[in-house]
Order: sequence, then C-alpha cells, then structure tokens
Amino acid sequence: MFGHNLRLPFSIISVNNEWIGTLEVCYLEEKPELDEGPFLKEAKNLINAVAENIAKIIEREEAEAEIRKHQDHIEALIRKAAKKGDPHKNN
Repeated sequence: MFGHNLRLPFSIISVNNEWIGTLEVCYLEEKPELDEGPFLKEAKNLINAVAENIAKIIEREEAEAEIRKHQDHIEALIRKAAKKGDPHKNN
C-alpha cells in the first residue's frame, strides 16, 4: 500500500512495557537518501517523540478508566451502606 522501502523510520509504541503498536512514516514518492533513508535524524527523533506521546496518552486513558471503575465501586458501597443505615428505606 504505502512505499515499498523497508527502511522506513518507525518507532515502537509500548504501554507498561508491552508492545501495542508501531508508528511508521513514509513518503508517497521517491526522495533522496539522508540520515535515515529519506528522513533526517531530527525526523526520526520527532517520530520517536510522537510515539512516546501516543503511549503516554494511552497509559493516561487506561489509568483514568481504572480510577472511574474504582470510583463507581466505592460509590456503590457508600450507597449500600447508607441504605442499610436508614431505617426508612427497604434493605
């Protein structure tokens, strides 16, 4: 589909030391050879930085989901305890 050059710069995306994907970048047309195939070394550094940011976003979203799950559980426990403590409500 995209480029037939196997020397594309890429960066592994890992979350909690587990590989979850790869960020690859390519040109749609031939370019002259530079530091990293047709890319400058700075471009490779940018690709790595973008992959790191993607991983951080995913980590944050997973952590927020865990927090919401625990909040929901705690709120359910509080409602249950409050219901048991109120003699006017059915248990």
